[in-house]
Amino acid sequence: MSDETAARFGQPRTAARWGKAGVRLNAEEIEQADRHRRAETNKQRLRAEAEHRKAHADWKRGLVQPWRITHALDARGLNGPDVDEKCGVQEPTVDNWEAGIVYPSWEQLCKLAELCGVTPALFMFRGFKPLRPGETSLRFHMDVERLAEPVMRFTSEAVAAAVAGEGACPTCRRTG
Repeated sequence: MSDETAARFGQPRTAARWGKAGVRLNAEEIEQADRHRRAETNKQRLRAEAEHRKAHADWKRGLVQPWRITHALDARGLNGPDVDEKCGVQEPTVDNWEAGIVYPSWEQLCKLAELCGVTPALFMFRGFKPLRPGETSLRFHMDVERLAEPVMRFTSEAVAAAVAGEGACPTCRRTG
């Protein structure tokens, strides 16, 4: 039955699938393309799961950096009590994360990542430090002496307290 006939009788139309040079694909070629798409989707899912597990392990090791939290929030223009609420904490907890005083739980970090539109891995140490404004051309355009230095790490007590209270990761279903 043609697509026009199917439309006239209220049946769903088959989507035309096109190959190179505008040639319509046959059923076998469509199935092959679908298999390839499913395989690529599965690879992406496996990569995302592996990244999530690595980020979770890095979180447990205390590798979250407060300045990265500040940077992610600033990049999205997020601030105030609504950020705390969306992360499931009370004001001023997120400010304490940025100050390196309180280490976020894994669940809180995942909520923060979702809010900022990033993965939790973005908040982890990657072997380099942030550029300070005085090390950039900003030093010619503003008073960089008055800018605060970025907070590079959490206190060991804060990390120990958060990691000790961890249960299972809801995504990777692993326990502390």
